[in-house]
Amino acid sequence: MQNKKRLRKRNLVQPSLQLRLIAQFAGLALIGVMLQFILFAYKLPDIVRGVETNGELIDSIPSVLWRLSIQSLLVLFPILVGFGVLFTFRIAGPVYHFEQYLAAVARGEQAEPCTLRRHDELKGLCERINEATAPLREGVVQGGDDSPGERPRENAEEHSAVPAEGPAEGPADAA
Repeated sequence: MQNKKRLRKRNLVQPSLQLRLIAQFAGLALIGVMLQFILFAYKLPDIVRGVETNGELIDSIPSVLWRLSIQSLLVLFPILVGFGVLFTFRIAGPVYHFEQYLAAVARGEQAEPCTLRRHDELKGLCERINEATAPLREGVVQGGDDSPGERPRENAEEHSAVPAEGPAEGPADAA
């Protein structure tokens, strides 16, 4: 029996999502290159004016490059973190929402379809989750009738991978 490798037929499996992310990362890289150019163009005249022509210019280049790199990093790092958080909210937010939503459906508490914010990614996955959970959600709306192939809501918690939540113990319950 031969082990056949599964070859990828398409490089972009979700072109709209992948191309948007590529464009965002390319934009951040472009901002970084532009910042380096601006800093270097701003500092170079001062460096050349301050150095005599007896070979000190060549000796000072490594220290100048280190200073410029550190200055660029100090300016660019907060920008990258800010944009990174902004971009990842559009993916991590929906993933978190899907986890919470599916847990509620598994507990029999969710009757509404899954929805995302206007600028969130993964809307196609949200639609597939709605299709997959429609029978479960319809059972919640209909009161959990015991039709064939469905289990009662009481048994759903026993077989659920999500543990049922009990009453929260507060400071008054502990006494």
